[in-house]
Amino acid sequence: MVFKYFKWLLKWLLSLIYFLGKNGKVLDLIPYFLGVKIIFDSRTKSFSKFKLRNIEADFYTYEHCIIYNDISLDKIYQDKKLLTFYNKSVLNRDYPIIIDCGANIGLNTYHLSVLFPESIVIGIEPDPTNFKIATYNCRNLSNVRLLNAAISSKMQKLEITNKHSSPNSFITTPSKNGDVLAYTIFDVLKIYNLSLNNIFIIKVDIEGFEKDLFATNISWIDRTPLLIIEPHDWLIPWNSGISSFLKNKPEYFDLVIQGEYLTFYNHMLKDV
Repeated sequence: MVFKYFKWLLKWLLSLIYFLGKNGKVLDLIPYFLGVKIIFDSRTKSFSKFKLRNIEADFYTYEHCIIYNDISLDKIYQDKKLLTFYNKSVLNRDYPIIIDCGANIGLNTYHLSVLFPESIVIGIEPDPTNFKIATYNCRNLSNVRLLNAAISSKMQKLEITNKHSSPNSFITTPSKNGDVLAYTIFDVLKIYNLSLNNIFIIKVDIEGFEKDLFATNISWIDRTPLLIIEPHDWLIPWNSGISSFLKNKPEYFDLVIQGEYLTFYNHMLKDV
């Protein structure tokens, strides 16, 4: 226990050093293990407060989403085109839609809403406890909508099969008696009365269920400027989860690896 706290105290000190460097955007004001985080976000020039559980899964998620911004979207040429697309959409009042599939405790949802403040960000999370924390962590974001559900290729019931595992790696499977309702991308848009024409970014981090998501009903893919996927073939061996996307993926995407994510930039961005 002492070693764990020492490790995360050291990581907190390293985060302060990172903030002082050229890439740091968030100043972390409280050590990780105290159950609550207060940050100063240099992008918004404001303070934010996050709730974390005293578990490594939440520390890890916080570190990668908030401190080091695994989804930075400001490093390569395609990111410049993505920003141009966003700015043109806002100028035309076609407010871009971001769907965060597998929002967990809402930290990437927060990050994406800060990156693109004129967008509508929908965070989808199936686990009730994670969802409750995400609701707290995104409570001050007027452009965020949260949905306690899962994402799928069809509307169906699911269940979490590993409820005693780490809360950032819950696996869902179809079940007639499941207590998790899964929607399609199209269903989610209908719930909020939004148009597929305004899709901007879809992030998929659903712990192996991407095989189902990309199995069918995927016409939304070629309308999406940026698709961000965290593959989970390591988590569910021989499931070929990411292959289900790759075999259906249109050829006009550029693939760039950013941290744990595969980012697919649609060639529609070339002409913006």
